[in-house]
Amino acid sequence: MIALNSECVLVEYPSGELRPCFPEEITPRMLQMEGVDPDYFLGAVEAVFTYVNRNNYLGRLRLEALSELVSAAMLSQPGKLIRHLDLEELIPAEFQYGELAFFQKLRELLRSLEDSNADLIFVKGLRGCTLSCTNRQRWSKEPRRFAQSVVAFIRSYAQSSNLLEKILIIEQE
Repeated sequence: MIALNSECVLVEYPSGELRPCFPEEITPRMLQMEGVDPDYFLGAVEAVFTYVNRNNYLGRLRLEALSELVSAAMLSQPGKLIRHLDLEELIPAEFQYGELAFFQKLRELLRSLEDSNADLIFVKGLRGCTLSCTNRQRWSKEPRRFAQSVVAFIRSYAQSSNLLEKILIIEQE
């Protein structure tokens, strides 16, 4: 059996044909969603693909189910923003300030999102960020603990602010 790319999903068409698709290959016309903002649509498709690949769908989805999930992911009106945050960008090339400085920068970034009109926020770069902060090259107990503390920090901040009104997706890879 050949393994699919982690960003790819097998889409089953009404004819029974299975075709591997990347998010960029899914169009509003395929899902019968004409008149939607293309960037917003792509963000919703990417969110659905991440959800499908992480939640035991075995990377396979019927076209009708994909359409339902994408329409559910498009919670607000077209034109709303989708923000992509890369935690690795919070770390300068010569990171020597320690964990406290990282969490201060992360808090500032999360504060800036509170008044953002983005409904969907993707946080990525957790693994690279934690390896840099812990000054490690391999994934071990210490980086894993630090990653858990970063996720816990983001969750607790979201609960104490108005980020709860937004959808927050934290990519672990």
